[in-house]
Amino acid sequence: MIELSIRFTAASDDSPLRAAFFRPDTGASADPAPFAPPLDDPELKEIRWYLETFSLWPTGPDYARAARIESQLEAWGRALRDAVLATPEAARLWQQFLDAGDERQITIDATDPRVLRLPWELLADEAGHLFAQGVSIRRRLQKTTTSKIKPLALPVRILVVIARPDDAGFIDPRADAQALLDATDSLGDQVVVEFLTPPTLKALTDRLRDKNAPPVHVVHFDGHGVYDQKHGLGYLLFENADNQKDLVDANRLGTLVSNSGVPLMALSACQSGMQEEAANPYASVA
Repeated sequence: MIELSIRFTAASDDSPLRAAFFRPDTGASADPAPFAPPLDDPELKEIRWYLETFSLWPTGPDYARAARIESQLEAWGRALRDAVLATPEAARLWQQFLDAGDERQITIDATDPRVLRLPWELLADEAGHLFAQGVSIRRRLQKTTTSKIKPLALPVRILVVIARPDDAGFIDPRADAQALLDATDSLGDQVVVEFLTPPTLKALTDRLRDKNAPPVHVVHFDGHGVYDQKHGLGYLLFENADNQKDLVDANRLGTLVSNSGVPLMALSACQSGMQEEAANPYASVA
């Protein structure tokens, strides 16, 4: 995997941002240069509406609004690219990375909410979105704590939690599960996919703490997520015993999976990476 790391720094929360490039495989780098977020609040609001609201409507109005947003996605992606290519050195390193071929990955390395709130997955050039060109995008929080990962024995066990409370919006319950089963099918008995029933916090707690059951290596949550602006905290919507929504905050969930020794959790839920513009990035569910 060929990686290009883009690290964002600022002297303080309200100081100007700077972006620096680094290639771990070659040691090549570009010095920090000024970075100004190219998308404003109205544009980000439109993208959020398109992804989180319009995409869930089986039918409805506002197709013209959705088409207008779709027509701007690549332009917004190129604006993000142009914003980080502030120097000739950065542009040269960027092009060398794209020309490297093979598997390529761009890491957005930041903790500043002004950076994290931007839709980096839209990064694009004249040929279109980078993800369509085989370039993956990941985000990494700087200064995260690390814990020792214990060696695990195969098979890798994935516990899937598909939560669909009756009083929450519609999400197709088959989409993620089918894609996951298709992706792991070729791995045979090296991977075991287990589905949590019922999809409640109590059932998850009982399963992860069951010493007589095989250890879980990955918890995959497929459902709804919300962000409470008043409390500055993210939640996942589990189900309760009556199939109604049960809001589980990041602190409770994080403590459970950490104390249970789960090395990885995957979130397929809206707003699970969301935080306020000036908030602590660790307040989101992710």
